[in-house]
Amino acid sequence: MKKSLIALAVAGAFAAPAFAATSNIDISGKMAWDVTKMGSTGTSDLDTYRVNNNNSRITVRGTEDLGGGMKAGFSATYNWGLGNGSQFTSQETYALLGGGWGEVRIGVHDPLIKPIARRVDLFADQSTGDARHLTAQGGIDGRANNVLAYISPNFSGFQVAVGHAMDETKGVSTAGSVNMASLTYNNGPLYIGLGYDDRNDLGVGAPIAPTADDQTTWRVGASYSLGDLRFVGMYQSTDSVGGTAGADVKVWGLGAGYTMGALTFKGQYYDLSDDRASRDASAYALGVDYAFSKRTVAQLAYSKVKNDSGINYGGATVAGGTNDAIAIANGADPTRLSLGIVHNF
Repeated sequence: MKKSLIALAVAGAFAAPAFAATSNIDISGKMAWDVTKMGSTGTSDLDTYRVNNNNSRITVRGTEDLGGGMKAGFSATYNWGLGNGSQFTSQETYALLGGGWGEVRIGVHDPLIKPIARRVDLFADQSTGDARHLTAQGGIDGRANNVLAYISPNFSGFQVAVGHAMDETKGVSTAGSVNMASLTYNNGPLYIGLGYDDRNDLGVGAPIAPTADDQTTWRVGASYSLGDLRFVGMYQSTDSVGGTAGADVKVWGLGAGYTMGALTFKGQYYDLSDDRASRDASAYALGVDYAFSKRTVAQLAYSKVKNDSGINYGGATVAGGTNDAIAIANGADPTRLSLGIVHNF
């Protein structure tokens, strides 16, 4: 019986590529991790070592040609547990219908401003240096449920996207709605993105009460390459963070990277200004990547966050895993030094 099962499994493994080809199923993702030394946290966790899951994930996509230029399909992405097996959780999962007129998506979707920041963050998904330690206020980059979105075709580098997350139980504090839009230009060495995100009764982890203010965010990001040298920048303005009137936060950042053979040297600086007293912060990161191949990269990085006396940024990683959560005391200036590997497949 066991031999029959093994034979069936082996036959299935050899048949899988043919099945995937005929069914238009694609599987992709990455495994990414690092070992980080934390310091200057201002708590008992001072000088702690951590193993971090840096947004390891697997995505399954499928499409069917409906004829006449039309297609139907789906995309499902899951966080791949690494260091903590309980983190095999759903990320973006949506159905789609598309054609020459663009693509309509329905399901669980990232906010449309999120890719703008990811595109210009030189330390995106790294536990050390990821700009979301400062930019993700009020769950700005948190994906929403019940989203209906439209993605336009690419017009000579320009692309428009709009979306709405439906409030299916109006007036209940655990529900909410989101209106979002983005306009991007990506052509040759230049990338520019402008995004808008308005959240009503919806916060990630802590919903905005129906009586509170809407949380509204504008974000602009840009990237320009001159040969092996790349410059990036971002500006973000959020009104009423978490639905709190007067909690207006602005963040800006600049960075540069230089590629020399298999090595890429990079650095960036971000500054956060909060209208509330003693809640400003800044962060810088320096790093070097070494490409073993097109799919496998080693990453060495150092970062430091400077906090005002009333705030404690730089604790838990926001790069796709919660096993890096660490307490930061208000006013502490936490540092990170990490060495990791990313393998894309």
